[in-house]
Amino acid sequence: MADPSPDFSGWSPSSGPLSTGGLVAAPTFSPWNLHDLPYALLHRSPFASTTVRDAVAIFGIFWWCVMVMFCVSGLWVTKWRYHPPRVEPSSHEWPKRRPEDVPGVSIIRPLKGVDPDLDRNLRSSFEQDYPRLEIIFTAEDGDDPAIPVARALIAEYAPRIAGRVVVSTQRVGFNPKINNIIDGFESCQYEILWMCDSNVYSDSGCLSRSVDQLERTSRPVGIVHHLIYAAQPVGFGAWLETMFINTVHAKMYLAINASGAASCVVGKSNVYYKRHLDALGGLKPFSSYMAEDNTIAQAFWKRGWKHRMTSDLATQSLGRMTLADYFTRRMRWTRTRKYNVTFATVVEPVTESLMCGLLAAFSFHHFYGVPPLPFFGAHLLAWFVCDLQIFRCLAQGQLPCSFAYWAWVWICRELFALPLYIYAVVGNRVSWRGRQFKLSLQGTITPVDGKVDIET
Repeated sequence: MADPSPDFSGWSPSSGPLSTGGLVAAPTFSPWNLHDLPYALLHRSPFASTTVRDAVAIFGIFWWCVMVMFCVSGLWVTKWRYHPPRVEPSSHEWPKRRPEDVPGVSIIRPLKGVDPDLDRNLRSSFEQDYPRLEIIFTAEDGDDPAIPVARALIAEYAPRIAGRVVVSTQRVGFNPKINNIIDGFESCQYEILWMCDSNVYSDSGCLSRSVDQLERTSRPVGIVHHLIYAAQPVGFGAWLETMFINTVHAKMYLAINASGAASCVVGKSNVYYKRHLDALGGLKPFSSYMAEDNTIAQAFWKRGWKHRMTSDLATQSLGRMTLADYFTRRMRWTRTRKYNVTFATVVEPVTESLMCGLLAAFSFHHFYGVPPLPFFGAHLLAWFVCDLQIFRCLAQGQLPCSFAYWAWVWICRELFALPLYIYAVVGNRVSWRGRQFKLSLQGTITPVDGKVDIET
């Protein structure tokens, strides 16, 4: 008697469904074969209809093209602006002017503990090649161990450069950074503000170049900001953070700002007019938000005030960071973005190399029969080379470690990205400055411990 089971010999996913005497038989898929895997997932799920598969493939090709443009744009901007640093000729004129001929700048640096390279970071503000400035160090606690470092620098550079320490007495919201700087902000002497975290080092020409960008255009500029650059990592967690900041973050940050499609600002080092912030009600309206820097920048953006960047890096010495520290830090900012930039958070998995490549491999095979495995391999290689070039450009051509170790860290970061994202988006609690906070749908925060010490 003939075997009634259907013959699947010679079948491949691109061959379409098999006919067995008028009936359509679903073939058996191997989950270990990348060629079969996308079809196995779709045939065994609600996405089994041809229409849905076509829609997924159309989106996959479209999104892959978008990400290619982001990668190319991010790499091009990195090379054009940072390797070597591109400097506008007009910025050289500011240090040569008399103090009374330039707008004054108040540099506000919030202190919170002794960061790695703290003396070098704070000293970089005193070394700015700009003729008229004051430096305000702020703290929530008069016993903060960073205060003696700041006072020693103030004494060293006095009276040539005015500096002072302001211990905040106000509690205007739940955001610890706003509470830290609010008194310093309200007491500043000059119209231009440079908010710069205490763990950031800046080149001596950074302020002149930033003021030049702020003042040189007729259309109002809301904010001048600088790209974060991670340096001096100690420990595997710090290397993962360095890899994220100097590749994924740098690439997307530069591409988005180059396109002008949306506001994209991190508050490590920002320069803007005090009057613009006063027009929004000062700092107090932003004191209930976790990401006050992004919220302020978005408010400027909605007013039509442009965002500009210079060729300067906000260099952050990471120091020691464990794997748990890295996971906690990434989780906190993923959960924060979930409520502040929801669309970017939703599509974040397919902005990473692995998910973007898998989706594109399925899509190109679905429509054009492109072999998925070679396509996926070529995709990963191109992504790897792009990240490597961005990292090297920001590091002025030199990797801070061996190529083999750099590649190992890159692979680990890519593998950790999706599980870390999944874990982060399902929660709404974050740990920040030693306290636990709960995030709301509006991006505001409330302390989990119930401590409410806000002044009204």
